[in-house]
Amino acid sequence: MRVGRVVALMDLPDDWPESTSYETDQTYLAHWLQKPDMLTVQVPSSIVSRSSNYLIHTLHPAFGADVRMVENAPFRVDMRVVKGTTL
Repeated sequence: MRVGRVVALMDLPDDWPESTSYETDQTYLAHWLQKPDMLTVQVPSSIVSRSSNYLIHTLHPAFGADVRMVENAPFRVDMRVVKGTTL
């Protein structure tokens, strides 16, 4: 996948993965959410270190032409990563 923009850890505040910073974190990509100048953005995962998540903006003009569903499969959530659950 060719990524339009990469958000690096060094570009984020130190407390970005903390639940108390959600409001601040959500404003970080507010401009992109309102005016998608790129189809995709790569962001660091707050749950899995040294891993990334990829955001795809469905309102970007290239979405219909460049993005296709290749598989529709169930997504199993590991309950160990869900707050307040026990094994």
